Amino acid sequence: KNKMGKFDVAFIEGAISTKHEEDELLKLRKLSKKIVAVGACAVTGLPSGQRNSFNEEKMAQISAFLKQHKLRKKVRPISDFVKVDDILPGCPMAPAQFLLLVGKYFREFGVAE
Repeated sequence: KNKMGKFDVAFIEGAISTKHEEDELLKLRKLSKKIVAVGACAVTGLPSGQRNSFNEEKMAQISAFLKQHKLRKKVRPISDFVKVDDILPGCPMAPAQFLLLVGKYFREFGVAE
């Protein structure tokens, strides 16, 4: 059984670059009413996904590192795996936007009026 419980909102940062990250994200989607992608990596996969455009020679140079850390060849945003309900773009994200979104969810889930 899952010990995490259920969530009204899960704020997810970072891109997906491993099977483990994908599995954790899929679990969170099942447990959460809303998913928010936080930051450029979660929203677009960049800048961490810059390796997605590496040429064959550069990929050969980093292949041992990728294998050692069980990293996929491609980095992907979380929306490639799950439905994303809201985004907070930027690197870093704008604190004012975060507060507005938290306020929206406080109202939606009856935490505040």
